[in-house]
Amino acid sequence: MKVLCTCLPGSGHFLPMLSTAQAVAAAGHEVRFATAAEFLPSIEKKGFATFAAGVSLEQQLDEANRRYPEAQLPLGKERFEVFVPRMLAGVAAPPRAEDLVPIVGDWRPDVLIHDETEFGGPVVATKFRIPYADQSVGIMRPLSMARLAGRTLAPVVERLGVDPDEVGDFGGMFAYLYLDVCPPSLQTAEIAQVDVAHRAHNLSVAGAGEQAPDWVADLPRQPTIYVSLGTIFNRDKGIFGAILEGLRDQPLNVIVTVGSNNDPADLGP
Repeated sequence: MKVLCTCLPGSGHFLPMLSTAQAVAAAGHEVRFATAAEFLPSIEKKGFATFAAGVSLEQQLDEANRRYPEAQLPLGKERFEVFVPRMLAGVAAPPRAEDLVPIVGDWRPDVLIHDETEFGGPVVATKFRIPYADQSVGIMRPLSMARLAGRTLAPVVERLGVDPDEVGDFGGMFAYLYLDVCPPSLQTAEIAQVDVAHRAHNLSVAGAGEQAPDWVADLPRQPTIYVSLGTIFNRDKGIFGAILEGLRDQPLNVIVTVGSNNDPADLGP
């Protein structure tokens, strides 16, 4: 069986899919990934063949900031729920879907697995009558976000000649299978509304990342706070500064990762 995995070009989107992809490959199936060209080497290092599809995260964010005024809202729940789905479905999904059409047409996968923030895959899979699974990356996002993504995705659905009723109200989400990796104690109550949700536990990810530095074992015996803004929304160093200012004088160990695009020295001592 041929399995095509699609994801946004970032570690936070690829790594949650890695256990699933490794398990499928170990069962004897052929697995390939499709995402933006810049991220393909990271996937290929894990032993998977790849296809280039879609734009980089930086291009995606820059274009979304230019196109959608919601990008200027203060960081928080409102911005997250109105800006992110428009970025994912209005900026990231269209070029990826366009690139996926010839890939799927030529390679002819039997099934598609997409990360839950990647909306191009479900539309193209629907076009080619291929079943697909939604791979969660953590807590399920509010269903209102999926509805907004579905509305934003409508021009792509129309352009590819796909029946909107087959895509549904959630941009293709929750049609066949939703692989829920979120610990139940952290999961939103809305998961009960997803009939196709199936709990999945990422038991291990072989070689997913580097080992923690030796100094971690030597930290003082007190609570440790780990701070990260991920690999996309980490441009505003003022947010790092505000977090550190609030924690600096507390009896805590504080570990901050700033992303490869930032310099820790910019944050001061």
